[in-house]
Amino acid sequence: MRKWLIIFNPWMIVFVTLVGFILASFIIFSQPITQWVETSTYSLKHPLFISLFVITTLIIDVLLPIPSSIINVFAGTSLGIVYGSMAIWVGLSLGCCFGYYLGHASGVVMLPRYINSKDAQKAHQLCDKLGSGLLILMRAVPVLAEASVISAGMVGMPFVRFVVVTSLANIGLAISYAYIGTMALSSQSFLLVFVGAVAVPVTSWVLLIMLEKIVRLFRQTISVNFNEKALKRNIIHAEFAVNYTYPVLFTENVFNPANTCLRDVMVKANVNIKKQKVINALVFIDEGLYQNVPDLPSNVEKYFQSHRAVINLVGKNVLVPGGEVAKSSTQIDITQYAMLNCDLDRHAFVIIIGGGSVLDAVGYAAATFHRGVKVIRLPSTVLAQNDAGIGVKNGINAHGIKNLIGSFTPPHAVINDSVWLTTLSERDSRAGLAEAVKVAAIKDPAFFEWLEQHAHELAAFETESMHYMIYRCAELHLEQISRGGDPFEKGNARPLDYGHWCAHKLESLSDYELKHGEAVAIGMALDARYACNMGMLEEAESLRLIHLLQRLGFNLWHEALDIVSEDGQAMILQGLDEFRQHLGGTLSITQLTSMGEAIEVNKIQSETMLVSKEWLKVYESGYSL
Repeated sequence: MRKWLIIFNPWMIVFVTLVGFILASFIIFSQPITQWVETSTYSLKHPLFISLFVITTLIIDVLLPIPSSIINVFAGTSLGIVYGSMAIWVGLSLGCCFGYYLGHASGVVMLPRYINSKDAQKAHQLCDKLGSGLLILMRAVPVLAEASVISAGMVGMPFVRFVVVTSLANIGLAISYAYIGTMALSSQSFLLVFVGAVAVPVTSWVLLIMLEKIVRLFRQTISVNFNEKALKRNIIHAEFAVNYTYPVLFTENVFNPANTCLRDVMVKANVNIKKQKVINALVFIDEGLYQNVPDLPSNVEKYFQSHRAVINLVGKNVLVPGGEVAKSSTQIDITQYAMLNCDLDRHAFVIIIGGGSVLDAVGYAAATFHRGVKVIRLPSTVLAQNDAGIGVKNGINAHGIKNLIGSFTPPHAVINDSVWLTTLSERDSRAGLAEAVKVAAIKDPAFFEWLEQHAHELAAFETESMHYMIYRCAELHLEQISRGGDPFEKGNARPLDYGHWCAHKLESLSDYELKHGEAVAIGMALDARYACNMGMLEEAESLRLIHLLQRLGFNLWHEALDIVSEDGQAMILQGLDEFRQHLGGTLSITQLTSMGEAIEVNKIQSETMLVSKEWLKVYESGYSL
């Protein structure tokens, strides 16, 4: 049934009708026209008249059943191989253009009435794929030669391409026919004229039929393996880029109604959302900050009330336990239930106020709620404002491993309020200084020197020095994220995690008695001594880093470093394997070579690391080796 439907395809009907008309005319009128051609050719004496006769006849051959093969051969006998070839080529080429014009005109005027746009589109596609090849194959085939050029005009084959293809194909035909005519004249054989006039088109017919059979046989041969290969070859590659941009703002008293910083970033982030007059938000507050600033929830409510025309606080402020307690699956369930209970959608905001652990945990909950709710971070600690709160990572602890579960989800904005830093304990303030030493050591020797010069003021948490330290540290951190080439850490190198393989393990070994910044300080001191023992870093440079950490008030030893397993192995070294898994399977540890310069090493000598640990233990206790 499908084969019969193909026969009645509108394009097939048009083509068959066209070919039938030309073929019928050729059969009915071929004999008298042949006699007329022979008489006309021999009656013309001057080569110019013969050339014009040949060219004109070949042009009108598109419409009339004129035996072009006979005309071509007689052109060779009358004009010779050179001038005969030129006359034949000009006549055939102009005839092709004339046929194209007829096809194009009829296609524009008539075909839209009988052929729908879908069929027309298929015809154009077929023309693009096969048009050139079919034109070449059919140039010497009676009837199909004329039909092919008219069809090319119908389907809108590009005219320039059509002219180039047919003109080149006509060169071969012109030379062949002219050569046959010249040979017939030299041998005085009319039989050769007749044979030549018939041989070329017949040969073309045979070649066309053979080619069709070869193609069919080839398709049958490969059809068995086609589906299997198609699974490998038919691949659709998706490629797109997503640009992230978010501001890190520095301000004071962010919830003062006169301070429009928070309101403005919310409005700007939702500017492209239609039909939204008021922007909803749910606020999460670190319990540790709440204890130091008990009027914070009421200040938040007053702020939203003052700007109720554009922003709306949904539900009560949600308190989140601070520190590593926040980074548990149980707390994530509680956090996401609060979002669900307040009917947050993807156009709403989650505003997180707190230290690094709370930012990490609530940020992860928001990133996985509705596949991502917009987040604005308001870091409240030194470490959060200069490092943890301005990056693109979220995470929670699981199975005894820090940040085992998490995501890379940039915030929509970060707002650093310097007022909250005045509420911190000395220990919390000091913990954030470790990240400044880290980023200075691996990226900016001038900033490291500045830290050395202002170590006394920083250790005393002098306001101006603290503000500059936070700003410069945040600037370097964001520079690494935005320009380092790997913001989502797809590779192995993670320079911003300098000292962290040890710090993460040390935090868990101390049952999180150590704060993150305190553990990072120990990890950097340990790695600096290891680099010195391995000959990568000069001892004076390693001591510069260790002395700076000590001047800032860090204790560079903790008894958890001496914990061993049941088989007597140092537990701290397990941090290397855990860090390797965290990196994606290949160990890559940042090691200093000088201040501001670092390399990535893929192997750590355990014995040398243990020797470095013992050196640090003795050095911190007041002895120098």
